[in-house]
Amino acid sequence: MKNLIRAAAVTASAIALVGGAATAAHAVNYDIKVNGGYTPNPANVKLTSVGAVGLSTPLISWGCTSSSGMASLKVGASVPSPHASISSFALTGCTWPGGLPMNVTTSAGWNLSITGGGPTVWNATITGIAAHVVDAVGGTTCAFDVTGSVNGSFDEGTQDLTITSSSLTVSNMTGGCLGLIANGDPLTTAATYHVTNPATGLTWPIDIS
Repeated sequence: MKNLIRAAAVTASAIALVGGAATAAHAVNYDIKVNGGYTPNPANVKLTSVGAVGLSTPLISWGCTSSSGMASLKVGASVPSPHASISSFALTGCTWPGGLPMNVTTSAGWNLSITGGGPTVWNATITGIAAHVVDAVGGTTCAFDVTGSVNGSFDEGTQDLTITSSSLTVSNMTGGCLGLIANGDPLTTAATYHVTNPATGLTWPIDIS
């Protein structure tokens, strides 16, 4: 029995070691350039939604007319993850079905990382997302927090960041929310953001390899 337990422990340790090695192998640094070079570093970029932003939980679909954010992009020949930090993010014109206006405020600490793909369309993930949603007519009908991450892709050709899936969760719900939102609900979102130089309104452009 002791030998069996010892063998199981050794096997478990080996699996953990292999798993750790696999995780480390995926921690790839990227060559990130703006305008074909490594300056400025970091490069400030603006994210502007292309059209509306869709949001939904199991019982309700709603959205915002526009969204924008600012990010600090690391530039260099071997940039580690996270590759950009999102310093500000806003959603405007957010409305529930029936016309109930909603205000969305966000907390800092969002990070964007390239997670593979290429050579011109790259997989990306944004982690550390935190937002507070509250109705704009007194705050008594509905309020809740949203935390988690989203996945998407960055297209060098269009300089667009597209959100394709999300792992966001509702918590701290108050006000009843008309029975349409509950703690633990998954929240999904879909949007495309054009990435530009905030000083000129033009693309840098950003190149990754």
